[in-house]
Amino acid sequence: MELSNIKPFVRFARLMSLNSNSVFSEVSPVDARLFYTHNGEGKIKVDDKIFTMRPLSLLYIAPGQKYRFLSCNVVCTAINFDFGDNFSYLETPIPPIITDTHNSNHILENTSFSDVVCFDKFYHIPEAGSLQTYFIKIRNAYEKKLPFYRLETSTLMAYILLKIAQTSKRDLSGQDKFDIEKITEYIHKHYNEEINNSSLAEIFFFHPNYLNSQFKKCIGKSLHSYVLEVRVLKSVELMESTSKSITEIAEECGFNSVNYFIRYFKKIIGISPGSYRKRLSV
Repeated sequence: MELSNIKPFVRFARLMSLNSNSVFSEVSPVDARLFYTHNGEGKIKVDDKIFTMRPLSLLYIAPGQKYRFLSCNVVCTAINFDFGDNFSYLETPIPPIITDTHNSNHILENTSFSDVVCFDKFYHIPEAGSLQTYFIKIRNAYEKKLPFYRLETSTLMAYILLKIAQTSKRDLSGQDKFDIEKITEYIHKHYNEEINNSSLAEIFFFHPNYLNSQFKKCIGKSLHSYVLEVRVLKSVELMESTSKSITEIAEECGFNSVNYFIRYFKKIIGISPGSYRKRLSV
């Protein structure tokens, strides 16, 4: 499975309040689980690891992974879900299996990913404050069950899983200082200026070769290719919203040569800038 192919199905979403009187056995879920802490503090043991759930923290648990709530005094959103919709006909909550009686046949779907390994077992994010609104929206949509709520919860869950995957990619790089979001934001603001490995490395205090390798690891393409794509897409925006000439647009988007612009425009868009503009006037 790849992240781009997921079609999340939210089977159950609720607000859980756990305290010192709550008692839980060690269990294994048949579907995937997400816990997002809003208030308080608690601990969850997953396999042999213990995670502290503080406010705004997140814990993902894959199907079949044994877990147990330990000492808890928390309020959290809990979500049972599948990555796909093959078992969407099972709409009601499916209770976890007591660990002693669990076997792999109880798992609904295989969560082995070829591009995001964090979903294969479990993953903890100590600080996920930006996702709190999305967890609340999923819970509210599930509880109200208004028209198209399945689509709404699926869309919200896909966004949450995307952000979890992006966070895990940064963690795997082992470089917290390499903030790909800040770098891409800079590129989108300064795309019409001189941008290359050396110039960005100087701004963000990295070696040029390191910056390019980390950029490619995070984005999937070289810095040079990414900048060219941004410039070409910006040129499309100008073609659709202005009457500026091809030469003016090329210069405004950071291309030093109109021929260079035409060559890469055709490579990325599939047709020449002139042909694209003609289609706009048809």
